[in-house]
Amino acid sequence: MMNYLYYILLVVTSFTFMCIPSSAETRNTITADEQRIYPDYSGITIPPNIAPLNFLILDSADAYSVDISSQDGAGIHIRSRSPRIQIPEDEWSELLARNKGNSLLIDIKSLSTSGGWSNYCTLTNRIAQDKIDDYLFYRLLNWQFSKYSSGTMGIYQRNVSSFDEDTVLRVRERKDAAATCLNCHTFLNKNTDTMALHIRNSSVGKPMLMVRDGAVYHVDQPAGLLSWHPSGEYLAYSVNFFAIIMHSVGYTLDVFDFKGDLKIYQPDQNITTAPPQLNKPDLLETWPEWSPDGRYIYFCRATKTPVEEYDQAEYNLMRAAFDPVTGAFKEPEIFFAPLTGFSIAQPKVSPDGKFMVFCMIPYGSWPVTQPKSELYLMNMTNREYKPLDTANSPHCESYHSWSSNGKWLVFSSKRLDGLLSRPFITHIDAAGKASKPFVIPQENPEFYKYFPKTYNVPELAAEPIKVTQQRLFKAVFNPERILKPRSDSEPPSKSDQPAGEYRDVLPHPQ
Repeated sequence: MMNYLYYILLVVTSFTFMCIPSSAETRNTITADEQRIYPDYSGITIPPNIAPLNFLILDSADAYSVDISSQDGAGIHIRSRSPRIQIPEDEWSELLARNKGNSLLIDIKSLSTSGGWSNYCTLTNRIAQDKIDDYLFYRLLNWQFSKYSSGTMGIYQRNVSSFDEDTVLRVRERKDAAATCLNCHTFLNKNTDTMALHIRNSSVGKPMLMVRDGAVYHVDQPAGLLSWHPSGEYLAYSVNFFAIIMHSVGYTLDVFDFKGDLKIYQPDQNITTAPPQLNKPDLLETWPEWSPDGRYIYFCRATKTPVEEYDQAEYNLMRAAFDPVTGAFKEPEIFFAPLTGFSIAQPKVSPDGKFMVFCMIPYGSWPVTQPKSELYLMNMTNREYKPLDTANSPHCESYHSWSSNGKWLVFSSKRLDGLLSRPFITHIDAAGKASKPFVIPQENPEFYKYFPKTYNVPELAAEPIKVTQQRLFKAVFNPERILKPRSDSEPPSKSDQPAGEYRDVLPHPQ
């Protein structure tokens, strides 16, 4: 477990929920409008291997009583003078394991010395038959208007069935590591034996760390948004040159792509290619995603626009056929063109190839900076699409990851406070319907109220990473294995690199 320093954010978040009346006799009954817990763990579907849903009762009382039960086995009874309800892990795990597919009932009561016990009714949730992958990987960083420095950014792994969190890589205690960016971690078929991670540092440049068969390589090649071919023989990635645009009016931040190309890295041959079918000089390409059968690559494409027209960049969803034997691509087709005034980003295909989830935003290719970003689900057979209404909120929804069995989706959402991204989980049924999402539980139920960092790029994996943080750190600054890929094209010239940030260029569109 990591020890965090909590800061108070001036945010007050509360939730109301509907209840099923309890049959227990109490002196008073609290009405439904007054019932509040934090986080909102009511009416949700949960995996049978999720950590306890610890919560805070938002009602002042002298004591509290909580009974958690299901159809089979003994329930859990908690008496507490604190409104923080922390559920015993062993009893919780046993209860969920015995009741896959059953309802989970949570009865809450509060005691006031002047009025006696008040009944909170019964919260009803459902325990799914389907497990979720045991590990979640994510980047933690300061909120978006902070400059990253030593120790403020890192990649972490969380065991979702407990509260254990471990550091994958955090750069610190080194002068030339003071401004290192770590991002875009990705795994081959949810297996951590093969992974890639992009690094940006003024002293070592922009290498990619690659883990294969227990070895860690320092690949001397900038690689942005990454996607492994299911065979492991190809790694698609984007090469982006972008700038942050700061506004003086309206929403304050945008990200603008000056240049976007797609490249393919073949680790066995140590070759990087830039397929002409995927790269057009007057177009921007980004967000590569392989199909589960390896026969197609999906990506997003837009027409280049000048920076003054940053809010006119609209990306279509593209698909190009691929031959894994020869490594050849066919000319891409427009797989989905949204209506004017919308743009597609972050396509992710379910492991069975049945569905795709993507972000739809007003413009551009960076959902995390846009409050109106929403998740959409597409049926890959007939290309019908719909918003994931149950999973969306009035705030930004962004980067998402499927579970190995395709039954769960984890994504980043700013719904708790409108500012910081938190990891939420939703169940996706056979018809593509999403359940009400819930935030990943923490040991301290008030954790998200005070934790000052944002969760970025949540990725599910079947197992923990096997290489140590020390080996990854060494591969960045003192690598033993350096790969310099042979390329079929010259790297972009310095003139392609934007001059820097643009401040107050234009007011944000209202």
